[in-house]
Amino acid sequence: FALARGLGDVYKRQVAFFVDEETKQYPIYYGDFRNYMDKSFMSHAVIDGYFWLLDQKFKDSQICFANCALWSCYISCFDVSSEQLKKVVGKFLSPEDNFLYIPIHIGGNHWCLAQINIPGRSITFVDPLDQFRKKSCKRYTDRLSIAFGFDSSWNIIDHYNDRSIQRQNDSHSCAFFTCWYSHQLAMNYSIGVWMVDWDSRLRTICRDIMTSLAERVIIFSH
Repeated sequence: FALARGLGDVYKRQVAFFVDEETKQYPIYYGDFRNYMDKSFMSHAVIDGYFWLLDQKFKDSQICFANCALWSCYISCFDVSSEQLKKVVGKFLSPEDNFLYIPIHIGGNHWCLAQINIPGRSITFVDPLDQFRKKSCKRYTDRLSIAFGFDSSWNIIDHYNDRSIQRQNDSHSCAFFTCWYSHQLAMNYSIGVWMVDWDSRLRTICRDIMTSLAERVIIFSH
């Protein structure tokens, strides 16, 4: 990890490794490790790689994980037709799946999470900065209703102003929180407020996520 900090800018966009080594998918760049060491905003590559690892871990559990493109390129793009959206969503889901986790990129510099409960027809948003409100969610859940073939409206849970949920208190860790939320919820673990030293807990989570990518298996020591 420390090596990445000493690399020049020319190496930032060079691939360090592929999380899916067999198919050469989900590249992690030297710049991602440099951003991790420098406590900078993390790219979609880290989330995509981690969500792919989660998808492998939970593949027999009726839980699946999408990549960042599903939200950024399809759900939030209103010029994408309903039929196109249905086809793309269908690539992530099997008929047996009950939950879908989707990373959300908003405002150009922030990540949060959507948890889709398919049989329960509900969508839960968890925002590390506590800014994503039900009013702004509604237009997206209408499109998701179409994508999943539901006629009725979804129940929206936005957790806005919910003080029982742990949030970030810095300007750069939203990607790591999005990964942590998804793992905790999939495992039915708590995303409640930490009762330990905040900096120490976050350092452990960030390290575990980056190590998971490098080892290509979910590591959970937090």
